[in-house]
Amino acid sequence: MSSRLKTSNTAAGALAVESPLHDLEAIIRSRTPLVAVESNEEPQIVRMVRQIAQRMQAKAFRWTVTEGLKAFDPGDQPLQSVVKAQDILDYIKTSSKHSLFVLLDFHPYLEDAVQVRRLKDIALTYNSHFSTVLIVSYTLKIPRELEPFTANFRLPLPSLEQLRGIVLEVAAEWGGEHNQQNVQTTNKVLEQLVRNLGGLTATDARRLAAKAINDNGAIRIRHAGTDAGQISIAGARIPAVL
Repeated sequence: MSSRLKTSNTAAGALAVESPLHDLEAIIRSRTPLVAVESNEEPQIVRMVRQIAQRMQAKAFRWTVTEGLKAFDPGDQPLQSVVKAQDILDYIKTSSKHSLFVLLDFHPYLEDAVQVRRLKDIALTYNSHFSTVLIVSYTLKIPRELEPFTANFRLPLPSLEQLRGIVLEVAAEWGGEHNQQNVQTTNKVLEQLVRNLGGLTATDARRLAAKAINDNGAIRIRHAGTDAGQISIAGARIPAVL
């Protein structure tokens, strides 16, 4: 007897489910000037902010230390170059209106008293620009003087169902890169891999799932045992022999 299981459409970079999206939107709508986001899921955070900006009809920008300020909508890109840390903070305070700013490489500057003062000035003048600053990093230590103006946000870790979706998506991508070959495994190995990925972020789970597929297109885990059901993972479906 065989069954078919559809590959999850919410794998890896698309794990922005409604609950965390609504939570982050609620924080932003609460008019909290600063949001500390502890996460290494930068692409997902950026996607969520893009969605929230569209819902709020607000402008949205991302800043990195290498590229400077980039508007999500090219039509909103400032005419002047905004690259340095002090430039982005000055721009937010003096030139922004009803905007969301995602700062991706800003955590080292939280130890700089001058930049901390600039952030505090942005927070204190929020009612003149109504812009929210989201500071994103794998780890953040917010200075005490900024804590009254800062909300904290963390993405929940993927559920087992979402982790299974990540594995299936990675397997489908492997097949696409290898002449549409199927990834071979067993029910037991697949489920053990999913359990082993528990507690990891989506990015880490995706990376380790990719490593679990060997050059021959088979998923192998030590001490996984054997299983009568051989699974062939291909494209969007899994034919599983039970």
